Amino acid sequence: MCINRIDFYQRKTGLTEAIQTGTGQLNGIPIAIGVMDFQFMGGSMGSVVGEKITRLIEYATNNFLPLILVCASGGARMQEGSLSLMQMAKISSALYDYQSNKKLFYVSILTSPTTGGVTASFEITKEKPWFSITISNCTEVKTENIRLS
Repeated sequence: MCINRIDFYQRKTGLTEAIQTGTGQLNGIPIAIGVMDFQFMGGSMGSVVGEKITRLIEYATNNFLPLILVCASGGARMQEGSLSLMQMAKISSALYDYQSNKKLFYVSILTSPTTGGVTASFEITKEKPWFSITISNCTEVKTENIRLS
């Protein structure tokens, strides 16, 4: 049943999964970026999403790149059971190494909706340098947890 659902959303959105990852440049600065799409199964985090995010974080860590993650997720992909829940721990572990051991620049943009456990995965530590933006349903943009120095 889950495969039929994934196939349906792949055809509907033209995406292969709920996240697109890659590298690029922002004002001439090389970056690693991951952007979740809520239209693909509510941006749910399954094993493929978790693996893509973890590999992106590890790539950014190994290449000393700033990392930008844009999250729009309704939570873990419950069709995958405990496998989806393990992704959050895997991402948190990779982010901990990225932030605490390498002390690289990380921007977490949490759009609405982004719920509980996924939020915790993307905002793992308060180590510097770190920057988080939360965008609500309203027209206001709320910034929080800014530590750059």
